[in-house]
Amino acid sequence: MSRPHTCGVLLVTCLLLVSGCGYSTARLDDLGGNASTIAVLPFENRGFRRDLELRLTEQVLDQIRARTSYGIAWPGKADYVLSGWMNASENVALQREDREVVQSQYRAHAHVVLTDRRSGRVVREYDVEAVTEFTPDSGGETLLGSATQEVLRRLAIRVVQGLERGF
Repeated sequence: MSRPHTCGVLLVTCLLLVSGCGYSTARLDDLGGNASTIAVLPFENRGFRRDLELRLTEQVLDQIRARTSYGIAWPGKADYVLSGWMNASENVALQREDREVVQSQYRAHAHVVLTDRRSGRVVREYDVEAVTEFTPDSGGETLLGSATQEVLRRLAIRVVQGLERGF
């Protein structure tokens, strides 16, 4: 294989890998006018596990800071207000004949509403979902640990991606 061809294949492979992880080179589009701030209200938790809504809200704030040029503001001062609800569930993905769970799946869903605070008009409303699989009690990976954190991180990325035009 020639060197230029090898470099091209490596570049395309890297781009495919990065795009599959939920990351993009695009930043949040300007939602219009002279808007520069956004408030993120705590998500309402419609599930049974406590504190997930607070952890999701923190993750969304982190993603907005990382992916956008918007500043975070109080709801009464922000140009836009992001709100919504979420829920999460655990399902068995793989089970042995003796019914011992080998692999579980953790799924999270969010309904998101972006409102222009000044006019009260809903700018965007959409649903996003994220899934991760884990092996219970294997290498310290528990539902309360890395699986929950990962699914909330993935969900937060999708919440912020949903603010982008064309999502």
